[in-house]
Amino acid sequence: MEIKIFWKEGCPNCPEAKKIGNILKDEGHNVAFHDIESLNGLTEATIHNVMSTPSIIITHNDEEKKAWRGKPPTLEEIKKWLEDNNI
Repeated sequence: MEIKIFWKEGCPNCPEAKKIGNILKDEGHNVAFHDIESLNGLTEATIHNVMSTPSIIITHNDEEKKAWRGKPPTLEEIKKWLEDNNI
């Protein structure tokens, strides 16, 4: 399972998404941050059809399981989804 955080400089909601990602990472989750203004970040965003930032996508074996696009969910929303899905 991987939690992918898509962000870009100047995005008003991206700092909150990155903060949530850092908390989840500190708790032991596999979190990857993708700056969509970089070539690698844009490539990854294209793969996941990310059209707005911030976007948080949870994948398992490269398959999208859950996504929030355009506005970050709360940390509690993510944790509840992970718990409800035994992840």
